[in-house]
Amino acid sequence: MTSKTAYKFAVVYLMIGAGVFALSSIFRKELSDFALGFCEGVSVVLILGSAIYLIVHFMKKRSQ
Repeated sequence: MTSKTAYKFAVVYLMIGAGVFALSSIFRKELSDFALGFCEGVSVVLILGSAIYLIVHFMKKRSQ
């Protein structure tokens, strides 16, 4: 996988994570505790994973 493709996937995962978190916040009252926790957990993993990758990507790009 090239760096550009990985960068695009990281941005997409960041957007998906933010969307899942926003939707789980909007439907907080309607979701069960398990579903709410699952959605928040998935969103946190996606956001943190993509943010870490993007930070590393920009640091490598800056040092070159």
